[in-house]
Amino acid sequence: MTADLLNTDCLINVFQNLALFDRIRLERMNACYSNVTELNVADFLSTNSSNYYQQESLSFAPTVVGIIRRCGCYIHSISFGQRWQKISQPIIDTIAAYCIRLRDLDLSCVILNADISPLLENVAENLEIFSLEETSWVRNEDGDKVQKYFHRMNKLRTLNVRRAMFNLDRLYELPSCLESIEMSGARKFPPELFNEFLASHSNIKQLGLCPLPVWNALTLEYISNLPVLDDLQLGYIQSDSSIEMSGARKFPPELFNEFLATHSNIKQLGLCPLPVWNALTLEYISSLPVLDDLQLGYIQNDSFDFPMQSLSLCVSLHSLHIQSCSALTAHSLHVMLEAMINLQSLIIINCSNVIDYSALSLCRRLESLTITDTIQLSDEDLIAVAAHGSLHSLTIRRCINITNTSILAVLRNCTLSEITLVNCEGINDETMYSLAASQHIIYTIAVQGCCGVTR
Repeated sequence: MTADLLNTDCLINVFQNLALFDRIRLERMNACYSNVTELNVADFLSTNSSNYYQQESLSFAPTVVGIIRRCGCYIHSISFGQRWQKISQPIIDTIAAYCIRLRDLDLSCVILNADISPLLENVAENLEIFSLEETSWVRNEDGDKVQKYFHRMNKLRTLNVRRAMFNLDRLYELPSCLESIEMSGARKFPPELFNEFLASHSNIKQLGLCPLPVWNALTLEYISNLPVLDDLQLGYIQSDSSIEMSGARKFPPELFNEFLATHSNIKQLGLCPLPVWNALTLEYISSLPVLDDLQLGYIQNDSFDFPMQSLSLCVSLHSLHIQSCSALTAHSLHVMLEAMINLQSLIIINCSNVIDYSALSLCRRLESLTITDTIQLSDEDLIAVAAHGSLHSLTIRRCINITNTSILAVLRNCTLSEITLVNCEGINDETMYSLAASQHIIYTIAVQGCCGVTR
């Protein structure tokens, strides 16, 4: 008869008949077991990442069960090493019976041919860390039972359900003390429930959403309202317009205005095309106190419906980009530039209702200027900008009334490092000679489609 078949009383009798030194050695070995608080089952097995499923051998389950029976009552943390081992019901039942102090349960990257309900029944109240990262079940219905124990995990601080293939529609039942959750790629719950979960778990510090599992128009707002969020992973959002601001459509103007009103720290805002708006939208944009860079475009409304002069309140702006905006007029441009005394970069592309660019003279600190697709820009306008001597970059495209006169004035008064002239009929060889004779280094010179240039 082997020792593992003897009952407890027999083993005591055997121990009593051992020599003194043998007893001491045995006691020291037992003391080692009692100091075990963490168990990685993979450390005791020959399986590795290059030889998956080797655990199908007959010795796998008995070995694991034996280890757990011997030290399970001491351990606080158990893992299977994330080696895609197939875990059977006897193993789960043994953990449930012996691991009564368990606080950290890692079932990541395993194949569960078992129902873990008996285990969660015993340890749910004590769990602080629980991982089911990419865990798969032989029977899907066994996986769906996990969420029944969410409401009992009162001490849970960290949960990993990355790429979970089981139902999570009771996610909101997780305890409010939860601090970290990784749920990238999880799918089996609706966006509304995800939003409810975010709203009711204000202690979340770490949130993994890469890929973002589910979302709707309100999801980003709920994420933004997490007061102690310290670490956010967000990714693989494949051209979803309701997430991107530029061109987004799947949210109402009122929600967009509310977003602007509650996010006063925005410094850069890209709205090209402007996604949605109503009569108050420009007012909310103008009220952003530290807005530094604004891109606004593709607004096919007249100046009465969309009064661009409201942006004159954006006095903190350093960079302004306006494109294909029929609401922009000479008057609104003048009002805006007169107030934007800190403006350093200005881009105006294809704004056909600006019939006068004399307002450019108000930009005393302008370092970069781009004007395209207009017949209204004149030499006088550029000369007035050049008089301030601050320009470092100039781009003029398809402006037929710009000639050598204004470009030479810019070259005389400003230290340009970049100049781009495209399809400007009034530019000829005189400008090219002046560029070649410049006393300072111009790093980028691009001249294209200017028919007056012959060499």
